Amino acid sequence: MNGSLALQVLTVQAVDELMSWLLPLDGQPSDRDRDDAGLIVKIKAEHKRSKGRYGAPRIHAELRGQGRRHSRKRIARLMRQHGLRGRAPKRRKKTTIPDPAAAARADAIRRDFTADASKINQRWCGDITYSAQRAVMCSPAA
Repeated sequence: MNGSLALQVLTVQAVDELMSWLLPLDGQPSDRDRDDAGLIVKIKAEHKRSKGRYGAPRIHAELRGQGRRHSRKRIARLMRQHGLRGRAPKRRKKTTIPDPAAAARADAIRRDFTADASKINQRWCGDITYSAQRAVMCSPAA
């Protein structure tokens, strides 16, 4: 027997021994595999309930709130194995890009924002405010 063939035979035997040690004797799934199968059903239900938004940390928190105690890494592993991912938040888009060559606008009200009851409907001001939490645009008028 040459050295290369002996190494191949030894490698195949080592793999066979390793697999026989890893697999249960009766061919049935292990307790952990059965628990993972039940857990992935819960994970998929939470993922669907969140419309695919929740990732492993939030699903872990939801399941923990329901009384199921598993590690976040285990939930992440099962989600990865089943192709489940949370959605990343959208990046904020810059909407106003000032033109450096544009002329400055005249200040028509001279920065006087005080209200005077005798001069109703004389001055109107508006502002657009962006909320970073919700990408909602508000336009309060004074």
